Amino acid sequence: MDQPIAATLSDHALWRANPGTGRRADLRGANLQGFDLSHADLSHADLGGANMLATDLSHAHLVGADLSGANLVKANLAHANLAQADLTGANLARADLTGADCRGADLNGANLGGARMAGASMNRGTVASFATRCVAEAAGAAFADDDMED
Repeated sequence: MDQPIAATLSDHALWRANPGTGRRADLRGANLQGFDLSHADLSHADLGGANMLATDLSHAHLVGADLSGANLVKANLAHANLAQADLTGANLARADLTGADCRGADLNGANLGGARMAGASMNRGTVASFATRCVAEAAGAAFADDDMED
């Protein structure tokens, strides 16, 4: 992994454990194309506008992360936790969101063309934020009433 990126992730892990130490990851506009960030804890990280084309983010923790405007084309987000993440305007075309937790995520203006979302968890607000633009294959996505919150 790229040294500056590894250092940023290390500082972010310290910040997540104790906000008085380390530093929140600021990877706005970073080129993370093809990186293996599987299982990474990037909760509350700023990844706005980052290039994550074909990046492996499977099982990553992205709770409350800013992914607005990010390029996530062909990204592997299988089983990632995207709860409360900001994905406004993100390009998720052909991304794998199988089994991802998207509850509370903001997907306004996101491109989900060709995205795989089987088994993804969403609540009413998440569904409403992209329902008019969603062209994803949503077969098998979990839209249980008990998960549906306003």
